[in-house]
Amino acid sequence: MGQFIPNALYVAGMGVSGYYGNREGYRRAIGIFKATAYATSVSTILKYTDREPRPIDSDWKTSFPSGHTTSAFAFSGYVMAEHEYWLGFPLF
Repeated sequence: MGQFIPNALYVAGMGVSGYYGNREGYRRAIGIFKATAYATSVSTILKYTDREPRPIDSDWKTSFPSGHTTSAFAFSGYVMAEHEYWLGFPLF
């Protein structure tokens, strides 16, 4: 669950921002939630479709694609698209 902490903090922050009058806040909170949900859904489907074995334990066949990487790129890509490059570029 640690992979979703930045995404959840962003959703919470933008939700609070929307509650206090920022029109973009709610839209951004819903947008990052959707981006994270879609990316993780596709990643999970590919994990159980591809069945790539893990390097150390070949019995466990859910190593590709990485859910942590998928979540991180969904977060950084969305923030880069919604905010200026000075904030989004370092996230990559």
